[in-house]
Amino acid sequence: MRRERQPLPHDEQVVKAALQARIEGVCLQLGFRELPRQGVITPLNPRRKDRRPGSFVIWIARSAGSWKDYATNEKGDVFGLIQYVERLDRWIDAYWWSLNFLGWGRHEVRTADQVKQDREDAERERRAALAREKADQAAKAARQRAFWLNECAPDWSAPSPVWTYLTEARGLPLERMDHLPGAIRWRPEVEHFDKATGEVTEWPCMTTAMSGPDGAVTAVHYTWLRPDGSDKAPVEKPKKMRGVAKGAAIRLSKGETGLTPEEAARRGVTGPLIITEGIEDALTAALARPSDRCWAAGSLSLLGELAWPKCASSVVLVADNDWLKPAAISAFEAVEAKWKAMAEGRPLKVVRADVGKDLNDWARGATA
Repeated sequence: MRRERQPLPHDEQVVKAALQARIEGVCLQLGFRELPRQGVITPLNPRRKDRRPGSFVIWIARSAGSWKDYATNEKGDVFGLIQYVERLDRWIDAYWWSLNFLGWGRHEVRTADQVKQDREDAERERRAALAREKADQAAKAARQRAFWLNECAPDWSAPSPVWTYLTEARGLPLERMDHLPGAIRWRPEVEHFDKATGEVTEWPCMTTAMSGPDGAVTAVHYTWLRPDGSDKAPVEKPKKMRGVAKGAAIRLSKGETGLTPEEAARRGVTGPLIITEGIEDALTAALARPSDRCWAAGSLSLLGELAWPKCASSVVLVADNDWLKPAAISAFEAVEAKWKAMAEGRPLKVVRADVGKDLNDWARGATA
């Protein structure tokens, strides 16, 4: 005789919402100590030999608790995260784990009114968490915008280390540009913090504005340099982004119209847009195609967070040559699929450098 399934003591969606409202605590309980950045944490995957962070991602803002391993394409929601990390055989075991974490009773069947109240409470917690996240993001963006506007020098032409780095180390003949990118600024000294060692050092730094869809600066891309500009500074991770980089782009050239994206959209003027991952690649593209608008996303993951702007009649995505990195290949395929969906019949093209890692490598090799 088949037994009827017993009702769960707490509604599954109510439990899920409660976990999402306390997602940072859930992550700590699961053994993750990484600090969130831009709504995600990127710890090492505890289930495989993961040598460096980046491919295993856990979202802590929207869709909190959702996760994906770009190296294996495994993914799931917060229950799946618990089941995956704790190596649990069944979903229900993750559910019981969740009740223990939340301190909720396992053997009390809730009434319909209690379940309704739980849902309302969980929804309030979710909305409060989103409001806190939104306020936190706005504050981060404001701090970086003020830093870039008030503390960074707009004149980075010769003889600054930034000019030397871009023109000599990266081989970019910037003197050919009609207008140097206003998004680029610099400071003679900016602190660099090495998370692994705790060491704090100061280096000249190229500080580049990242602008959101409305044109406001929401983040700053930092590139620490050697004092003579001969290369990036000899530190771990000489490139970092601070603020709210998701959905923001580094706007480096305006194309033949000379209009900002916002002004072009208001006038109904569209044109080709080239988007690269790195700043140096976008500058390489701008020099090669001065008629096209050229942006940098800052990273592969952020390339997938951009929306098709109203000023773009067509888009060219410039991909790095990451053939030996399966996770990067898989991630770019996902990015390309997203852009194809946004194209809605408009021209979209993917290009890669013939040699080297990226477009700038190719250009320097061709002129060496």
